Amino acid sequence: MDVPTTDASSPYSTGGGGVWLEHRYAATLVGALLTEDPISELGDDVVPHSVRLQASYISPIDDVVVEGRTRDDRVRRVSIGVRRDPDLTTSDEKSVPLVRSFLRVVTEHGGTADRCTGPDRAVGVLCRRFPYCC
Repeated sequence: MDVPTTDASSPYSTGGGGVWLEHRYAATLVGALLTEDPISELGDDVVPHSVRLQASYISPIDDVVVEGRTRDDRVRRVSIGVRRDPDLTTSDEKSVPLVRSFLRVVTEHGGTADRCTGPDRAVGVLCRRFPYCC
């Protein structure tokens, strides 16, 4: 029996590659949550207690939002933007909304010249090649 074939597009060419990366990264974070292992994104002493995807109701950087509690019972949050291959240059118009969201989080949570955000908030970007948190 002949099965009709279609010319399917790859996930990356249709914009789904970032979603795949986001889900894969979130799976590693859920693993840390389940095994109660601290993650460097929250600080080496903080175990995540929640991992949320597309959490715009919590943070303008909403791809992945992770929260945990410090030893003194404060909630620490990292908001992570996931992009497959951003340029992050002045000429990259696709990165403008991401950078705008980062600046919003930084200014709303006490960012200073030497810290991206206050003591209980962090921002990060995960790219296919590297994670970076600040």
